[in-house]
Amino acid sequence: LLCWDMENLTRPTRVIKNAHESIINSIDGCYNNNKLSKVIVTGSRDGSVKVWDVRCKHSEPIMNFPSSSAKVSECWSINVGNANNDSEPMILAGYSDGMVKMFDLRRGSGGEPALYWETNVSRGVCGVEFDRKAIEMNKFVVTCLESHSKVFDARTFNRKRGGFSSSVVTEVTENGPTIWGVKHSPFNRELSIFLGGDGTLSMYKYTYPKQRRLQLNEKECIGNVGQTHLLVESKVSTQPINAFDWNKDKEGLALCSSFDSRIRLLFITGMNKL
Repeated sequence: LLCWDMENLTRPTRVIKNAHESIINSIDGCYNNNKLSKVIVTGSRDGSVKVWDVRCKHSEPIMNFPSSSAKVSECWSINVGNANNDSEPMILAGYSDGMVKMFDLRRGSGGEPALYWETNVSRGVCGVEFDRKAIEMNKFVVTCLESHSKVFDARTFNRKRGGFSSSVVTEVTENGPTIWGVKHSPFNRELSIFLGGDGTLSMYKYTYPKQRRLQLNEKECIGNVGQTHLLVESKVSTQPINAFDWNKDKEGLALCSSFDSRIRLLFITGMNKL
């Protein structure tokens, strides 16, 4: 695990050797006023999710969530969210066996079981992302192998009924292209780009239901998830799109990379009218 100063890229400021037992597939982090917000999170082929505080001089993670099954499932994707001033960060992790897990850093630091919630979406999970990092959890998207993807409403949690409510964005297509990831627009969290394994970028828009919470009885309620619709798509490469990032100052400006070893500068017009 290498840490760099963006103003001096001659050599890394920190090197943590053997951070994992195998390849690090995914990395994410956040920075806020909370103690536990100054962290980096990594997910690896060895099945573990580790949390690092790079300010510490020692080379050990401050938290380690190893694979819980006898057969190790690779952690393919990581995302940190819920990092506002009133709560501690949550970690989303997606695995090769279709598991999606949410870890609570506050509980983990206090010695309690850190696993907050888990579900299985039936296909290997290549991408997970909260629509915003530094707000109370609102919703998150999961993208998978064989063109499968789902959106989850994160504002209402009912453990007895599976935790978070969800709806399908794209159905499973046998031997269909992988959706390598999802990136929400920094200007409008209801707009997101899906990274296609066939070289296609697809923009979707989420629509909220009239009621976000459904009251089942006096003591119990569940979340009511909205629907996500395809707005536009464009084939920008003949190879899979494996990474994408929005410009946070210019709406519609973005970069993507693909398996053809090219980095493309993109501009999506009319996003302010959607």
